[in-house]
Amino acid sequence: LIPDAIRQVDEVLSLFAAILRVAEVESGETKRFFEPVDVTALLNEVAESFSLAFEDVGRTFLWSIEPNLVVDGDRDLLAQAMINLVENAQRHPPAGTHVRKTAMSAHDLQRLQVEDNGPGVPKADLARITKRFARLEGSRNTAGHGLGLSLVSAVAKLHGGRLVLKSTKSGLSATIEIPKRAVSKPHPQAA
Repeated sequence: LIPDAIRQVDEVLSLFAAILRVAEVESGETKRFFEPVDVTALLNEVAESFSLAFEDVGRTFLWSIEPNLVVDGDRDLLAQAMINLVENAQRHPPAGTHVRKTAMSAHDLQRLQVEDNGPGVPKADLARITKRFARLEGSRNTAGHGLGLSLVSAVAKLHGGRLVLKSTKSGLSATIEIPKRAVSKPHPQAA
């Protein structure tokens, strides 16, 4: 009885913390702490930390991260966004699914992508799953509160970008597109 009550309180506290985090990101307040982030190193760290966990649940996890990717941003928020995408790919598709994480520079954007060859998401649900507390029918029995993709979308927007979700015959693709690191121009000196 007491362990169940403690577990329920922990879940409520976790949910409350997640709601506050999404609201904080959406407010834009953290933008003032932006600094250059080595996205290549960050994404390689995330990938390496998840590789064994994927094997444990019967999924293949591969990654390809382009070198020298840098953005102006919040390292912790970018890490949390990528962790959310990777955890979704670990948790929701069936065993035997192949998951691939890539990061590359294209035109004026950095594209951070997690894609799988699982069943995907019905196209009618793609826009809905980025809303707070949205859960697909098949994921209602898994851990979570339906805030992960909402946070990812908010982090992408905070960084001047967007979250792009695509469901195809070959699975689901979740891509964070953010502008390349802008080079600061020197401020003109007062005469």
